Amino acid sequence: CVGACGRRAFTTSATAEEIVKSICEGNRTHLSKAITLVESAKYEHQEKSQKILTSIPKNASDKSFRMGIVGPPGVGKSTFIEALGMMAIQHGHRVGVLAVDP
Repeated sequence: CVGACGRRAFTTSATAEEIVKSICEGNRTHLSKAITLVESAKYEHQEKSQKILTSIPKNASDKSFRMGIVGPPGVGKSTFIEALGMMAIQHGHRVGVLAVDP
């Protein structure tokens, strides 16, 4: 299915449980689909996204954590995130950054 702007429409037939399991196994495709579901304003995505959000912490590895970095423009948030991420990678960790600019 291709939308009006030429991009494929978002679809996933996987259940919330399948998505969570796949994310915990390191599947980045399902991680991106989960993010899309959570960010979606569509009513039909809300139930599945809530199931994903409530299930992830129960299944997440003890080695994982989430961090929020906020601040006014120009204070060095991006520079800090890059330095912190590179340091974590150098120590053998995997890093994912989700940036939101409202």
